[in-house]
Amino acid sequence: MNIFNKYFGIIKKNKVLLFIIGYYLLFVALTLYSGFYPREWNYGFYHLKYFSLAAKIIFLAVGIIFLIPKINRRANEFLESTVKNFKFNKYMTFILISLVFLFIFWNFKSRIIYGDGFDIMKNFFKESIIMTSPLTFVIFHQFQKIFSFAGFTPYHTISLISCLFGAVSVFFLLLISDSLFKESIKKVYFFLLLMTLGTTQLFFGHVEYYTIFATGIIIYIYTIILYFKDKTSIFIPSLILVLTVLLHLSAGFLIPSLIAAALIKKSNNHKELFARIFKISTTFLVIIILFGAYIYFFEWNASIPNSPTDKYGRFGHGQSVFARFYPLFEIKYPEEQKFTLFSHEHINELVNEHLLIAPFGLFILIMSWMTYKKKIKTETNLQKRNFYTFMFVLVAFFLFYTFTSVMGFSGRQDWDQFSPVALTYSIFGNMLLINYSDKKNLKYILLIILVLNMLHLIPWIASNHLGLPTQPTSSIMSNV
Repeated sequence: MNIFNKYFGIIKKNKVLLFIIGYYLLFVALTLYSGFYPREWNYGFYHLKYFSLAAKIIFLAVGIIFLIPKINRRANEFLESTVKNFKFNKYMTFILISLVFLFIFWNFKSRIIYGDGFDIMKNFFKESIIMTSPLTFVIFHQFQKIFSFAGFTPYHTISLISCLFGAVSVFFLLLISDSLFKESIKKVYFFLLLMTLGTTQLFFGHVEYYTIFATGIIIYIYTIILYFKDKTSIFIPSLILVLTVLLHLSAGFLIPSLIAAALIKKSNNHKELFARIFKISTTFLVIIILFGAYIYFFEWNASIPNSPTDKYGRFGHGQSVFARFYPLFEIKYPEEQKFTLFSHEHINELVNEHLLIAPFGLFILIMSWMTYKKKIKTETNLQKRNFYTFMFVLVAFFLFYTFTSVMGFSGRQDWDQFSPVALTYSIFGNMLLINYSDKKNLKYILLIILVLNMLHLIPWIASNHLGLPTQPTSSIMSNV
C-alpha cells in the first residue's frame, strides 16, 4: 500500500507525468472499447475489431504492465545496457538498421489498397502525368520500366518503391536523431517514437503518392539542421524542398519554413541575407523550369494538350482551386467539398486522422509547448532556438493545410493524404519533451509513449498486411 501511495504521490507532483498517464489510460480504454464497438466516430483507432478476445486481453495487459514502475525501470535498464554495448561505426550501423527495416517493410507490406491506389494501378499505363504529384509520377513510371523485365506489375513496383524510400527515411531519421541529441538513449527513444507512428504504414508497400513525399520532408528537415549548424548553405535545403514540392504540391505549404530559416539565422550583413533569398529563389526557378521542360518535351511530346485531363491527369476536372479547400459556411463545389470547415463531420475526420497517424503526437506537442514555453523562450543555445522557430513555422503551416484541405475520399480511405504531417509535429513535440522534461521521470514517460505507439501500430500494420477490410470500399490484393 505504501508503494502505491508513493507512486501516486509522485504522479500528483509532476503535471507532465499526470497528463501523459491520464491520456495513456484514456487512449488504451478507447482503443479497447472501439475494438468491441467500432463506429464511424472511432475509425482511427478501432484496429482491434479484427482480432480475437485473447488478443484484446493481451493488449490490455501490456497496456497496464508497463505503467508499473519496477517493470518500466527494468525495461529501461535493459534498453540502456543494450545501447551502451552496441558500439560500431555510426554510418554502417545506420545502413544496417535501414536494411533491416527494408526487410520488415517488404515482408509485412500492405495488401489493402486505399482511396486512389486502385486508380493509380488501373490507369498506370494510359493516364497523363498527375500534376498534383508530377515527380512522383515520373519516378513510378521510370522504376516500372526498370523492373518490367522481372515481370513486376505496377502494384509490385509501387510497393517496392514505398519500401525502398521507407528505408531511406529510416536512414535520415537516424541522422536526425543523432544530430539533435548527445545521449545515446535519447537518440534511440527519439528514433523509436518516430518509427512507431501510424504514418510508417506508408513504408509498408503502400500504394499511393505520399511515401516519397514523406521521405522528402524528412530529408528537408535534416538539411535544415545541417544549415543551422553551418554544415551546409541554404542552397541544399532549397533544392530538397523544391524537389519535395514536385513530389507533391502540398509541400508548397512548407515554403514559409524555408524563408523563416533564411531570415532567423544570424547574418553578418544585409548582403549575406540577400544572398540566401537569392539562392532560394534561383533554386526554385531553375528546377521548376527544368522540370517544366521535361514535362513539355517528354510527357506532352512538345505540344500542350487541349484537354484538362490530358494536361493535368485525372484531377484535371477544371474546377476552381478553391474546390480543394473546405468552405467556412456554404458548400459551393459539392463534388469535392463534403463538409464545411467547422462541421462536426470535419472535426471527427480530423480527430480520427491525427489519432490514426500519431496517437500521442499532437498531444505531446501541445502539452510540451504549454508546459515548457518559458524554458523554450529562454533557450540559450542559438541553434536550438533557431530550429524551434523553424519547426514552429513548418508545423503551423502544414497543420493549416490539413485543417482546411479537402480529403479526396471519406475518412479512413484517405488516411495517407495528411499522414506526412505527423512526422513534423512528432519531431518537434518529442524534441521539446526530451529536452525539457524532468530527467528523473523522462525514461519512464518515453517508454509508456513508445508502448502506446506500438500497441496502436502493430494491429494497424497487421490488419493491412493480412488484408482485413477496413471499409466496404477497400480493395484487397490477394496472392501478393
